[in-house]
Amino acid sequence: MAFRFRAVSATPGDFNWAQSAIATVADYPAVGDVQESVDYANGSLTGTLGLPAVGEVLDGVGYGEDDTEFEGTYGVSVVTGATTPLERLQALVASSPTFQAWVSEVDADGAAEHVYVAAFQPDDNADLIAARPFALVRNLPTADDEHEAVAGAGPFVYQRTGALVLLFEGNVDEDDADDAAAAETAFTDQTDAIIAEMKLLAGTDNYLTMTSVGVMQGPARSDPKESQSTGDYFGIAYRIGWGGI
Repeated sequence: MAFRFRAVSATPGDFNWAQSAIATVADYPAVGDVQESVDYANGSLTGTLGLPAVGEVLDGVGYGEDDTEFEGTYGVSVVTGATTPLERLQALVASSPTFQAWVSEVDADGAAEHVYVAAFQPDDNADLIAARPFALVRNLPTADDEHEAVAGAGPFVYQRTGALVLLFEGNVDEDDADDAAAAETAFTDQTDAIIAEMKLLAGTDNYLTMTSVGVMQGPARSDPKESQSTGDYFGIAYRIGWGGI
């Protein structure tokens, strides 16, 4: 409470001073600075500030009062975090529902653990066999990263283009071991479906824009002698052309 003095009527020029109270004026924050739906100022004001949900703020980042009231839980996924052509191809493969089911995962982040980038070096043959089925994406040694002019009148806009290798390997089911046709069909049914699903996603969101897809090698079954050490499996390699980056 603050006080002030006011003049009391008296002889002109000769004032008597009396003390009176000045009501305290509250310095309330603006409604836009107070969290939405929170009442204050004895219920006369209601906040309108909207805060994002924890799932919309990056994992581990504090916000709200003193930056500690809430903590974000949003994690960058294999799709949103992909930046290079190899990472975008990895995300594209991992987002295939058929590939996710093939590697016994429920989402793209889990499936991405089975899509190796650039190289895969298992500790031994037992680890290699246990890792199948898997995919490997790597650069195509003979393909240059080029800049191609987009059709239209000059001055031209250029976009990056290139080519990558996509390899799949999958163990042969024991039930199909003696039926070569059934073993190959079981493998190619998976890879054909994955490629088809990749085509539907390519160029959307943050996925790689595939400009061409072609079989480079396979499908081929491992040599019987090789199978004794590295397992009985099928493999196929695709050439993936890309652009638009």
